[in-house]
Amino acid sequence: MTGHFDNREQFTEMKSAGKLFPYARHVNTVCNDKINNIPAGEDKNTFSYASMKNVEYSDLKRSEKFTPALYQEKDGVWEGGSVSQFTPVMTFRLWERFSETCLEVSESMEVNGKKTFGYDVPVIYKRERGA
Repeated sequence: MTGHFDNREQFTEMKSAGKLFPYARHVNTVCNDKINNIPAGEDKNTFSYASMKNVEYSDLKRSEKFTPALYQEKDGVWEGGSVSQFTPVMTFRLWERFSETCLEVSESMEVNGKKTFGYDVPVIYKRERGA
């Protein structure tokens, strides 16, 4: 899913209700042409970042901290995420839902089972007009 998204609508609703909530933009773009020397059989369709500079494939490293996020498609909507154990007491949770018009993201960090970062509802990014 590529495009430019923001949560302006959700931000305005939360602000009107007197709730503290972030305004955020989310930009997904393809940068396949910025990855040099990918070995035969590898797929550069998994890379996307607007300001990424050219990089050698051999310089890319898999993060040991993050558990890969797994997604399933149902009726044109993709949904999934992962749980990563950063340390024995620190857990990062990611859940995302992608549709043609909307991206929902829920991220949280827990230390000793207590949430230290994240919101009780997902951030709802809608596709920006003209983007």
